[in-house]
Amino acid sequence: MTALSDNMKIFEHLMFWLDPYDTGPWYFNKKWIMALFVAAVGALLYFYGLELTDKIYRVIFYFPLIMPTHEAGHAIACRLVCSGELCEPFAKTINHFICIYNATFFQSLWPCIFFVYFLRHHQPKAADFCLFWLGISFTASRTYIADARELVLPLIGQVETGIPDIHDWHQMLDMLGWLEHDILISKIYYGVGCAFIALSIYCLIYHIKNYRPIPEAPFFKEW
Repeated sequence: MTALSDNMKIFEHLMFWLDPYDTGPWYFNKKWIMALFVAAVGALLYFYGLELTDKIYRVIFYFPLIMPTHEAGHAIACRLVCSGELCEPFAKTINHFICIYNATFFQSLWPCIFFVYFLRHHQPKAADFCLFWLGISFTASRTYIADARELVLPLIGQVETGIPDIHDWHQMLDMLGWLEHDILISKIYYGVGCAFIALSIYCLIYHIKNYRPIPEAPFFKEW
């Protein structure tokens, strides 16, 4: 019981650090309504919203947010893991896998960082935008993953030696032996993205409807 109590205290402190103003979706009333909304809107987006999410990604998110963070993920991983040199294509080593996947990880990491930042500074609507950004990051990966076998997408940095050498998901799925499952994995990524988008819409509606003025800051809120 003591260990459980200690773990609960650690969790409570962590939640207070993460969300000192209790504005995150985990504090919403009637969570069953939120779950139904996310399921319904997420399903609508999944089955009928591909063109819409793709247009939002290309027009609003690609150049200012997704592409820079994606490519920065490659550069940082290569600097830290591969001593500043690009890994040999198809090397099939753990270092090479990290260098490749870090780009996808990095483009989803930034919205999470800003989500926490805005929660801690009592800016819930900005945090809701970060959830939307995270959802678009996942849905944007759908086309890239689904192209792992076809290799028809024009890619940044394409060289004459062929697209497979620089196609992230072709290499990663090939290393894992999952290349034939590229369509399934792309659908999973798209489904997760639709869920985050639906959650962001619900959170925004909730925060507009239940607006609260900024309370006095907790004593250790500032970073």
